[in-house]
Amino acid sequence: MDPTTRWRRAAPPLVITTGSIVALLVMQLAGWRHQPSGERGAIESADGRAHGEPEPPAGDATRAALGGVGPGVTVGPFVVRTVSEPVRGAILIRTKEGAVYEVRIASEERPPPARAGRFGVYYRRMRVGASYPPEDLVAGAQAIAKSIERGLAYAPMPEGIEALPADPDQAL
Repeated sequence: MDPTTRWRRAAPPLVITTGSIVALLVMQLAGWRHQPSGERGAIESADGRAHGEPEPPAGDATRAALGGVGPGVTVGPFVVRTVSEPVRGAILIRTKEGAVYEVRIASEERPPPARAGRFGVYYRRMRVGASYPPEDLVAGAQAIAKSIERGLAYAPMPEGIEALPADPDQAL
């Protein structure tokens, strides 16, 4: 086999390999990092955490005020994955199925799907690819509100809970 034929056969894999290495180096230098699917293209939150970074986990006092809502507990058709301390005015409850609930001071301008005293339970979004009917999301909010009613009889809600911002883009 002459040298020209050998080069033509070896060139495509060599070019592809070299191109891949160059692309990885450029991405590394540009600060690209892998994010799980559903979180790509997200921006950093106003409190300085990168999207997808875990919120501070709920302490004993917060869990008591929530009436026992915590990881592994069923709320409506969902199972709780994490519960946070107040972050930007809300306690966040994330489910394994992708629903995200916010416990806030209830707003008269934007009534919550469920209330527990002066506190409202709002749902805000689902993980990319997850889809549930609104009645399931409301059932989860109602289950959380019922637990909060029980919890508030024994423990106060932690400080840092605020009303839902008037501008929906300001919410978490």
